[in-house]
Amino acid sequence: MLLVPFSLDAVYVIDGAVEKVSTMRPMVGFSLGKADAIIELPAGEYDISEGDKVRSGMSGT
Repeated sequence: MLLVPFSLDAVYVIDGAVEKVSTMRPMVGFSLGKADAIIELPAGEYDISEGDKVRSGMSGT
């Protein structure tokens, strides 16, 4: 994420499962990929791996 002063893990979610986790560098991080959702988290803070299941708290999902 551009201009964020710390590293982020971008978690790409497709059909309720983690498809890819990409660590983005501070200030200049950039990542591409197709996904139903992308979740940005502080890098290394969560033990998330490809194939993990993800549930959202949003109604209808």
